[in-house]
Amino acid sequence: MLKPEIAAKQLEEKQFKEPDRRFLPEAADLPAHLKALAFVLLDRNPDGSERKSGDWQALQKWRLEAAAAIDDLSATDRLTLLRMFFPNVAEHVEAGWQLLKRAPYQTGSSRKSFRSPALAKSSHAQRLSWLDDLVELAKRYPADLLTAPALAAWAPYLQAR
Repeated sequence: MLKPEIAAKQLEEKQFKEPDRRFLPEAADLPAHLKALAFVLLDRNPDGSERKSGDWQALQKWRLEAAAAIDDLSATDRLTLLRMFFPNVAEHVEAGWQLLKRAPYQTGSSRKSFRSPALAKSSHAQRLSWLDDLVELAKRYPADLLTAPALAAWAPYLQAR
Protein backbone atom coordinates (compact mmCIF):
# COMPACT_ATOMS: atom_id res chain seq x y z
CA MET A 1 0.00 0.00 0.00
CA LEU A 2 1.23 3.47 -0.86
CA LYS A 3 2.18 5.86 1.85
CA PRO A 4 -0.23 8.83 1.82
CA GLU A 5 2.58 11.32 1.14
CA ILE A 6 3.80 9.40 -1.91
CA ALA A 7 0.25 8.94 -3.23
CA ALA A 8 -0.48 12.65 -2.76
CA LYS A 9 2.64 13.54 -4.74
CA GLN A 10 1.77 11.11 -7.55
CA LEU A 11 -1.80 12.43 -7.75
CA GLU A 12 -0.58 16.01 -7.74
CA GLU A 13 1.53 15.23 -10.80
CA LYS A 14 -1.55 13.87 -12.58
CA GLN A 15 -3.81 16.84 -11.77
CA PHE A 16 -4.76 19.41 -14.37
CA LYS A 17 -3.33 22.86 -13.71
CA GLU A 18 -6.58 24.73 -14.48
CA PRO A 19 -9.36 22.31 -13.51
CA ASP A 20 -12.10 24.95 -13.56
CA ARG A 21 -11.54 25.48 -17.30
CA ARG A 22 -11.12 21.83 -18.24
CA PHE A 23 -14.53 21.01 -19.73
CA LEU A 24 -15.58 24.44 -21.03
CA PRO A 25 -14.89 23.70 -24.74
CA GLU A 26 -16.68 20.33 -24.56
CA ALA A 27 -19.66 21.86 -22.76
CA ALA A 28 -19.93 24.60 -25.38
CA ASP A 29 -20.17 21.93 -28.10
CA LEU A 30 -23.10 20.09 -26.51
CA PRO A 31 -26.66 20.49 -27.83
CA ALA A 32 -28.39 23.53 -26.33
CA HIS A 33 -30.58 21.56 -23.88
CA LEU A 34 -27.49 19.83 -22.45
CA LYS A 35 -25.12 22.77 -22.62
CA ALA A 36 -26.81 24.78 -19.85
CA LEU A 37 -26.86 21.72 -17.57
CA ALA A 38 -23.17 21.04 -18.21
CA PHE A 39 -22.37 24.63 -17.29
CA VAL A 40 -24.36 24.31 -14.06
CA LEU A 41 -22.32 21.22 -13.17
CA LEU A 42 -19.20 23.26 -13.89
CA ASP A 43 -20.45 25.87 -11.39
CA ARG A 44 -21.11 28.45 -14.10
CA ASN A 45 -24.12 30.35 -15.32
CA PRO A 46 -26.26 28.50 -17.90
CA ASP A 47 -24.68 30.60 -20.67
CA GLY A 48 -21.19 29.51 -19.60
CA SER A 49 -20.15 32.80 -18.04
CA GLU A 50 -18.52 32.82 -14.62
CA ARG A 51 -20.98 32.76 -11.77
CA LYS A 52 -20.70 35.67 -9.39
CA SER A 53 -21.27 35.02 -5.74
CA GLY A 54 -24.66 36.31 -4.80
CA ASP A 55 -28.01 35.30 -3.44
CA TRP A 56 -27.68 31.82 -1.92
CA GLN A 57 -31.41 31.09 -2.12
CA ALA A 58 -31.55 31.94 -5.82
CA LEU A 59 -28.53 29.73 -6.45
CA GLN A 60 -30.12 26.80 -4.61
CA LYS A 61 -33.36 27.21 -6.56
CA TRP A 62 -31.42 27.30 -9.83
CA ARG A 63 -29.42 24.17 -8.87
CA LEU A 64 -32.55 22.22 -7.88
CA GLU A 65 -34.12 23.17 -11.21
CA ALA A 66 -30.98 21.87 -12.93
CA ALA A 67 -31.20 18.59 -10.97
CA ALA A 68 -34.83 18.21 -12.03
CA ALA A 69 -33.87 18.92 -15.64
CA ILE A 70 -31.09 16.31 -15.48
CA ASP A 71 -33.60 13.85 -14.05
CA ASP A 72 -36.10 14.66 -16.82
CA LEU A 73 -33.58 14.00 -19.60
CA SER A 74 -33.91 10.81 -21.58
CA ALA A 75 -31.37 8.17 -20.58
CA THR A 76 -29.57 8.77 -23.89
CA ASP A 77 -29.27 12.52 -23.30
CA ARG A 78 -28.20 12.03 -19.69
CA LEU A 79 -25.50 9.59 -20.86
CA THR A 80 -24.32 12.12 -23.45
CA LEU A 81 -23.95 14.69 -20.67
CA LEU A 82 -22.22 12.23 -18.34
CA ARG A 83 -19.85 10.95 -21.05
CA MET A 84 -18.45 14.45 -21.39
CA PHE A 85 -17.21 14.24 -17.80
CA PHE A 86 -16.75 10.48 -17.39
CA PRO A 87 -16.03 8.83 -20.74
CA ASN A 88 -14.98 5.53 -19.16
CA VAL A 89 -17.64 5.18 -16.46
CA ALA A 90 -20.67 7.19 -17.64
CA GLU A 91 -22.95 4.15 -17.50
CA HIS A 92 -21.91 3.52 -13.89
CA VAL A 93 -22.52 7.16 -12.96
CA GLU A 94 -25.96 6.92 -14.59
CA ALA A 95 -26.68 3.76 -12.57
CA GLY A 96 -25.62 5.61 -9.41
CA TRP A 97 -27.87 8.56 -10.29
CA GLN A 98 -30.82 6.16 -10.63
CA LEU A 99 -29.91 4.15 -7.52
CA LEU A 100 -29.79 7.25 -5.33
CA LYS A 101 -33.50 7.84 -6.09
CA ARG A 102 -34.29 4.73 -4.05
CA ALA A 103 -31.60 4.92 -1.38
CA PRO A 104 -32.08 6.53 2.03
CA TYR A 105 -30.78 10.07 2.01
CA GLN A 106 -30.50 13.05 4.22
CA THR A 107 -29.31 16.57 3.69
CA GLY A 108 -27.78 18.43 6.57
CA SER A 109 -26.21 16.96 9.68
CA SER A 110 -29.29 17.09 11.89
CA ARG A 111 -31.78 15.38 9.58
CA LYS A 112 -32.90 11.79 9.85
CA SER A 113 -32.49 9.57 6.82
CA PHE A 114 -35.60 8.85 4.78
CA ARG A 115 -36.44 7.69 1.31
CA SER A 116 -39.19 8.45 -1.11
CA PRO A 117 -38.59 6.48 -4.30
CA ALA A 118 -41.94 7.51 -5.79
CA LEU A 119 -41.08 11.20 -5.41
CA ALA A 120 -37.74 11.62 -7.20
CA LYS A 121 -37.61 15.36 -6.59
CA SER A 122 -37.08 14.66 -2.88
CA SER A 123 -33.63 13.35 -3.73
CA HIS A 124 -32.58 16.06 -6.21
CA ALA A 125 -30.39 17.98 -3.75
CA GLN A 126 -28.64 14.83 -2.54
CA ARG A 127 -28.08 13.44 -6.02
CA LEU A 128 -26.82 16.76 -7.38
CA SER A 129 -24.39 17.05 -4.49
CA TRP A 130 -23.12 13.53 -5.28
CA LEU A 131 -22.76 14.39 -8.97
CA ASP A 132 -20.99 17.67 -8.10
CA ASP A 133 -18.37 15.74 -6.14
CA LEU A 134 -17.80 13.39 -9.07
CA VAL A 135 -17.52 16.29 -11.53
CA GLU A 136 -14.94 17.91 -9.25
CA LEU A 137 -12.86 14.74 -9.53
CA ALA A 138 -13.31 14.67 -13.30
CA LYS A 139 -12.18 18.29 -13.56
CA ARG A 140 -8.98 17.56 -11.67
CA TYR A 141 -7.86 14.20 -13.05
CA PRO A 142 -7.46 12.65 -16.52
CA ALA A 143 -10.02 10.16 -17.82
CA ASP A 144 -7.62 7.22 -17.48
CA LEU A 145 -7.66 7.77 -13.71
CA LEU A 146 -11.46 7.71 -13.71
CA THR A 147 -11.95 4.04 -14.53
CA ALA A 148 -13.31 1.44 -12.14
CA PRO A 149 -9.92 -0.22 -11.46
CA ALA A 150 -8.06 3.09 -11.09
CA LEU A 151 -10.73 4.53 -8.82
CA ALA A 152 -10.60 1.42 -6.64
CA ALA A 153 -6.83 1.74 -6.33
CA TRP A 154 -6.72 5.50 -5.75
CA ALA A 155 -9.94 5.98 -3.75
CA PRO A 156 -8.23 6.35 -0.35
CA TYR A 157 -6.16 9.23 -1.69
CA LEU A 158 -8.55 11.15 -3.95
CA GLN A 159 -10.11 14.39 -2.79
CA ALA A 160 -12.86 16.07 -4.77
CA ARG A 161 -12.34 19.52 -3.27
